[in-house]
Amino acid sequence: MSKYQQISLQIRLYSGLTLMFYTVTHLFNHSLGVFGIAAMNAFRDYFLGFWRAPLIEWVVLIALLLHLFFALQRFFISRTMSGMTPAQWCQFILGLLIPVLLFSHIAGTKVVSKINGYTDDYSFFYFGFPAYVGIIESAMLIGIWVHGCLGVYFYFRLKPAFIKWKNSLRVLAWLIPLTALLGIWGAYFEAQEARANNPGLVEQ
Repeated sequence: MSKYQQISLQIRLYSGLTLMFYTVTHLFNHSLGVFGIAAMNAFRDYFLGFWRAPLIEWVVLIALLLHLFFALQRFFISRTMSGMTPAQWCQFILGLLIPVLLFSHIAGTKVVSKINGYTDDYSFFYFGFPAYVGIIESAMLIGIWVHGCLGVYFYFRLKPAFIKWKNSLRVLAWLIPLTALLGIWGAYFEAQEARANNPGLVEQ
C-alpha cells in the first residue's frame, strides 16, 4: 500500500467515525420518541447546540465530502471493484444512495423551515409531513446505519479489542436503530392521536 493509499484510508476511517458518531447521537434523539415528541424536542436543543455550532457543522460537512470523495476514488480510480463480497457491494451501493437521501432530508427540513420561517423540530416534522415521509426517513436511517456498521466491521474486525467486544457491539448494532425506529413511529402515532383529537392542529 502506497503512502497516498494509507493517508486516504485514514481519512475515510476518521471521517466515517465522525459521521457515525453524529448518527448515533441523532438516532438517540429519535429513540426518545418512545417518551413522546416533547422529549425528542427537549434533547434536540442539546443535539443542535453541539452539532450546529459553526465549527462543528463545518467539520461534519467536510467529513461527509471527504468520505464520499475517497470512497469513490477507491472504487472508480483504484479499480478495486472486482472480487468484492456481497457485503462490500451492499456498503458501496448504500454509500451512493445516502447522499441523495440526505439531500432530500436536509431540503425537506432545514431548508424548507428557513425559507418559511419555521423551526425544524420534531413537531414540525410530525405535524407537517405525511406518513410516507416517515417511511422514507426510516429507510434512510436503516441504510445509513448498515453502511456505517459494515465500514466499522471491515476496518476493525481483526483488531483484538473488536474481537473481545464483538458480541456487545453486535447487540448495540441492533439496539440503537431498533430503539430509534420505535421512537420515530411512537411519536408518529402520538401525532396521529393529537390530530384526531384536534383536527385544526396542523393549521395552527
